[in-house]
Amino acid sequence: MGRPVIIITDSAADVPPDLVEELGIRVLPLTLHFGPETYRDGVDITNQEFFRRLRESTSLPTTSQGTPGQFAALYQEAVDAGYDVLVVVLGGKISGTVDAARLAAGPWGPARIRVVDSNQVSLACGWLAIVGARAARAGAPLDEVEAVVRDRVPLARLYAVFDTLEYLYRGGRIGRASVLMGTLFQIKPLITLEDGEVTPVARPRTWGKALEKMVELITAAAPLEELAVVHADAPARAGQLVDMLSVHWPRTAIRVCEVGAVLGTHTGPGTVGACFLRAR
Repeated sequence: MGRPVIIITDSAADVPPDLVEELGIRVLPLTLHFGPETYRDGVDITNQEFFRRLRESTSLPTTSQGTPGQFAALYQEAVDAGYDVLVVVLGGKISGTVDAARLAAGPWGPARIRVVDSNQVSLACGWLAIVGARAARAGAPLDEVEAVVRDRVPLARLYAVFDTLEYLYRGGRIGRASVLMGTLFQIKPLITLEDGEVTPVARPRTWGKALEKMVELITAAAPLEELAVVHADAPARAGQLVDMLSVHWPRTAIRVCEVGAVLGTHTGPGTVGACFLRAR
């Protein structure tokens, strides 16, 4: 019998708290800075408090990726407890967290620690961590758990609709001209991630059209292994998307999850998305 395996991910994976507890997933909280105040995502500030402050603030908070020291502390704890470790984190083309995770793994090497770049954000990354944790709970050794997760990386997908482009602009992700054009034409941009990079999918001009397009794309990807609706302080819009998806899937098969503060800094409030794993 090999050593048991534990999964480590970061808070931008938006893994639901009940599954974190049930599957024993370790979550590294990323860091949020509101001026001189520093908060650990999901630990020191609630999502409700964060989005309230975000709406009221005249300046955008900043975020920090996970550090090698933070990962090393988690690795040491896991190894000391007799575990091998599989790390599944935010896409490397979006954040340097995966590089920090790999750097920290050096003293232990691949015999004890492996790192997987999810190429995704939010629960599209989180589903990969969850799948790995389920395999680990079933007794799979590190090689098998890693293979299960890597096999599903191409099957993970996120689609999201932004209420406004303003937060992407304020975070330096797009230029002011894009914001002005989006506002002028009332565009609700629909995006996905392709090979880890943010990619426009469509530019509908109403929320209804945006959600219809998202449902069309999701149904075209069926059959699905996992499906969730995620939102940034937009429960009513998330409920609307669930209603539309429930025509095709049972409501019990659709999780509803909140986007955390670090990711919400860049999406802004009002964003709604869907994260899923296509079936093999």
